[in-house]
Amino acid sequence: MQVVKAALASAVSWYVAVLLFPGARPYFAPLAAVLTVQVSVAQSLARGGQRILGVVGGIAVSLLLAHALGVSGWSVGVLLFVGMAGATLLGFGPQAVTQVAISALLILALKATPAYAAARLIDTIIGALTAIAVNAIVIPPDSTPLAVQESQRLARELGQELHDLARACEGDGAFATVLAHMRQMGEEVDRAKERVRAAREGLRYSPLLHRRQGRLRRVEEVMTRLERTAIEMRGMSRSFKTLNDAGEVGLLHLLREPLSSLGVAFSHYETLVRGDPVEAPDPVGQAVAAARAASLQAFRRLPPEPSPLAFREAGSILADLDKMAADLEESAAILSELTRQGRRPVRPGVART
Repeated sequence: MQVVKAALASAVSWYVAVLLFPGARPYFAPLAAVLTVQVSVAQSLARGGQRILGVVGGIAVSLLLAHALGVSGWSVGVLLFVGMAGATLLGFGPQAVTQVAISALLILALKATPAYAAARLIDTIIGALTAIAVNAIVIPPDSTPLAVQESQRLARELGQELHDLARACEGDGAFATVLAHMRQMGEEVDRAKERVRAAREGLRYSPLLHRRQGRLRRVEEVMTRLERTAIEMRGMSRSFKTLNDAGEVGLLHLLREPLSSLGVAFSHYETLVRGDPVEAPDPVGQAVAAARAASLQAFRRLPPEPSPLAFREAGSILADLDKMAADLEESAAILSELTRQGRRPVRPGVART
């Protein structure tokens, strides 16, 4: 699609330039259009601005120095050095710095007049603006579905890790494997956050996708909670491995049920992340309540005089479980409210917030 948009923007920019300046050959317009079209509208805006800035800088440097230097190998080197160094000192981006060099070299090679240089600048502006408009209007890019998929997958995997911890408490002792998975989860969280960032950037300058802002807010809410949950689960996995290495088998058995119940809550939460309708009034809340009840029961059944290590690690695990349950319950309530707002009919003359 990006290739199609680049080709379309280049053709449209040519006709726009010819319409504004009959008889011209505006090769710089389609060139600017091709180089400006990026994945998102925000990226196209940034690239187009950098290109225009670079063309202005290149023209200015060339017109100031070309007549004094002439055309030779050393003059080309001096011209490009002055242009690129000046652009760097002025804080131009990498694309603009490169464009300064290209524009200066073309103006020098063509021995262009100020009028010709101004025409090429106008062509560049036309091409960049056309590319931005085409990218924003013709099937505007939307990464929100990918962000939803990433957050949904992350919620599912965190729930699965809770079930794996529960099974490990039954005696298979695979805590080291779960801990290794949780350490790798950081990369998956970063990938999901990057998807959310790309979705936010894609919707920022896309007026035709404004109605999808609500879906993006859902994903951002989910990622805020899941990132925190992943950190808590990594610490909790270390505590479980410590208890297992210390031979606290009875204590591990006590903690199995809260883990399993919270894993069920994550399964229902994944349904909310997708935005699917749910049959129960509050399935996440019910599962979280069951997990809290199981945690309280496990706390009451702790040995009357546990070892310092068991007291520390079990207390840490129960505290992490409580924080995860609170985050999940609060986030589920927010997602449910956002879902209701999205499905609420809009009365005539009343804008949806």
